[in-house]
Amino acid sequence: MKKFFAMVVVCLSTLNIVAQESSNVFALTKQGVVVDYLISAKTGKKVKPVCYGRLTVTDVRGNEAQQTVLYNFEGLNLKKKPLGGKTNIPQKISIDNGIMTFESDPLMTAGAYKTSHDGFAFKIPATLHTGDKIESGTVVEKAKFPMAKEIENVVKYEDFYVRSEEDIETPSGVFHCFKIEGTLNGTFQKTPLVMTNYCLWFSPKIGIVKIETEYYGEVLLLDAIAGM
Repeated sequence: MKKFFAMVVVCLSTLNIVAQESSNVFALTKQGVVVDYLISAKTGKKVKPVCYGRLTVTDVRGNEAQQTVLYNFEGLNLKKKPLGGKTNIPQKISIDNGIMTFESDPLMTAGAYKTSHDGFAFKIPATLHTGDKIESGTVVEKAKFPMAKEIENVVKYEDFYVRSEEDIETPSGVFHCFKIEGTLNGTFQKTPLVMTNYCLWFSPKIGIVKIETEYYGEVLLLDAIAGM
């Protein structure tokens, strides 16, 4: 379990919660909010729950026009108990006049072992509509893992669009979401990466509700929210 979660941590180290609202910045900016996500992945031929990821808003700085929100990511087992080890990862997002830039992708980053970062994955604008093109870029990150040489991840994001609006059912209720979908290309953990139909669902005031990816058949789904 710990070995698998280390892989998930690498993927989720900079998960940024984004929310849609007609007149406000699209981010959770209330200190103390806690969001739990159930993480599932393919084990054999089936996709099964493997662990949880807990995000806590630890600090909020700046004003409505320009903000920095600090988060902590913690890995939990299926009983929501800390996994231990290096699973507490600080994160931050920057918001500039309603536009949020994902410096790193929620599921494709160098995680706790990151030694350098350059570029951005994609930008979420102040409003979302079906058919909108999402500005995307390239992320280059290096990481030094224990007992291993430094590696470099290069992930290019292409053709990201708002594909649809959908209602997503979760253990915390049904959320109306914007589905964003695109393609990833590059190298991740020394392995060539070609991923189509990479999907993220964003909901007003909540942020990321669900992510689906071909990478290990991973699915991330909102499980619980506290402190709203």
